[in-house]
Amino acid sequence: MWYGRVVLDQTGRARVPLPDWFGALHTDLCYLLTALGRPAPQLHVAEEFDGTGFVVAGGSAGGVARIDALTSDVEAGRELAYTTDIPQHS
Repeated sequence: MWYGRVVLDQTGRARVPLPDWFGALHTDLCYLLTALGRPAPQLHVAEEFDGTGFVVAGGSAGGVARIDALTSDVEAGRELAYTTDIPQHS
């Protein structure tokens, strides 16, 4: 499992960048988004993982989202846990 937090921009969106090696090791992401501090019933994955990251949207400007993504290790066929710091953009 990979997890982190991101601050949404003025439009309620944020790109979640992932390390270059992430796409080579992981496929079939399963996303879980949680709004922190205020409700965001429209929070969703706007653009799925493209090999470098993904985009979340639907929150309010300055809102914070916690993101959990279940991943698969292609080599070993097992679930792994990673924590990644997401750059905070506002």
